[in-house]
Amino acid sequence: MIGVAVWPGDHNASSAAAADLGNPKWIWIAHIVAGALSLASVFLAQRTARSGLPKILLMVAGALLLVGFVMTMLAGSSGPRSWLALLLPGLLLLAAAFGVGPMPRNLDTHTR
Repeated sequence: MIGVAVWPGDHNASSAAAADLGNPKWIWIAHIVAGALSLASVFLAQRTARSGLPKILLMVAGALLLVGFVMTMLAGSSGPRSWLALLLPGLLLLAAAFGVGPMPRNLDTHTR
């Protein structure tokens, strides 16, 4: 999501694609904030023993994308591009929030 937000140039293939997303400025902000929160969540999950804060950050990132999707729907410009750019990543981040946690440190703890 951060890559989509910081890539230079216009991301829309046509004016119809641009109309699909509504206000591209708000979509850009949603992508950059959700991407930063997602990276922070994974980083914190690896560095701390707490699993609450990384999960909350990932849920906030997913909710932010879903709010952006709802805003595009309320603006009357909800097409396939907004479904793929906002709804799908938002749902995937919410689902991933339940599985975020530290990687096992000791490989000997896993027995076959």
